[in-house]
Amino acid sequence: IDGVYMPSMSGASMALNNIERIEVLKGPQGTLYGRNATGGAVNIITRDPQHTPTMEASIGYGNKETVEGSFYGSAGLSDKIAVDLAAYYRDQNEGFGYNSTINRDINKTKDFALRSKALIDLTDDTRITLSGDYSKTSGSIAISFRAIPSSTLLDGTNGYNGGFYDSVSEFMPELSTKIWGFGGKLEHSFGDYKFTSISAYRKLEGFQRVEVDATPIKIVDAPLYSQDKQFTQEFQLSYAADKLTWILGAYYLDSTNAYNPFQIFGLAAAPGQRILIHSFQDTKSIAAFGQATYEIFPDTNLTIGARYTRDKRELNADQNLDFGPPVGLVNLGLI
Repeated sequence: IDGVYMPSMSGASMALNNIERIEVLKGPQGTLYGRNATGGAVNIITRDPQHTPTMEASIGYGNKETVEGSFYGSAGLSDKIAVDLAAYYRDQNEGFGYNSTINRDINKTKDFALRSKALIDLTDDTRITLSGDYSKTSGSIAISFRAIPSSTLLDGTNGYNGGFYDSVSEFMPELSTKIWGFGGKLEHSFGDYKFTSISAYRKLEGFQRVEVDATPIKIVDAPLYSQDKQFTQEFQLSYAADKLTWILGAYYLDSTNAYNPFQIFGLAAAPGQRILIHSFQDTKSIAAFGQATYEIFPDTNLTIGARYTRDKRELNADQNLDFGPPVGLVNLGLI
């Protein structure tokens, strides 16, 4: 998003309502983007704030008691500075399904997102872009499971014959993600050359509790707390003139991902009260890359590129069988 690589699948599941365009690129993109992308890349470009005051807003209501609102505003603070603010909210109060064991709606979701950018034109050749965002998603969409009618469950009963989106879990399934981050982009042009620096810090805190055994008995209850944080820095030097264009770049990634903790309650943890798992993975990556394109004929271009990447990963994990009394769902710490 805006040149910042998103290494976490959960971290990329945010709501955006200020998108200018989306580029879907097929094939290896390692020489053009900071992180290697062997299968392709989805590049999301958000709108830049404008000096002319602009405001767009919408509100809607739909089935399943769903309320949705969207806002985008942009204005200039001076002849050198422009800022914007994008906000999005969606609340599906009624679920697609129903849990008859705990008497609550399931398979519903709630989203909230804020994003802001500021453009600062220091000179005619130098621009700074600052950005920040916060989003939170919660609900039980796609994690409220039920057994197929022809199955035999772990408690010896036959499969569930209720509605397609219903379940009989003994708890409320949940999938929630909180994401925030900020970044800065410096662009300086001098003649046919352009220097770009992209810095970003991002953090994610997630929780999921998924019904695994599809019964009203606590056989497998596996709450999982996940945390991700990353810092990225990219430098680019590009050239464009006549028939030749090229780019040189360097990239650095420092990322920590953790299950802190991953717990298993129920009969699956017997003879203990729970299985407790902590795991932390650190990734540090440095890369240098370059690509050049030369126009041989008006309809024929030759492109060559090269990249060198070095990754270092460390994993620290432990697993314990806890025989003490149940302590409930407790987050034992964040990275």
